[in-house]
Amino acid sequence: MKASGNARVVERLLLDYSSAPIDDRLRGTLAFLETLALDPASLTSGDADAARAEGATSTSLQEARYCALSLGFTDRLGD
Repeated sequence: MKASGNARVVERLLLDYSSAPIDDRLRGTLAFLETLALDPASLTSGDADAARAEGATSTSLQEARYCALSLGFTDRLGD
């Protein structure tokens, strides 16, 4: 929490990103990642379009997917 400089925002993000005081681009990206993590079979181009409508770029969504992939690998290796 210290890294962000605002423990309150981090706490709200961890509780519910959809109502946290964050930028719409981040909220759209997190919604995209939520679908990717919880129900990847249902992920469609519409999910990416919705994130882009919130201001996310194709590059930022690609980078977010890479981060999620890396975290998933690390988690599985740790198990």
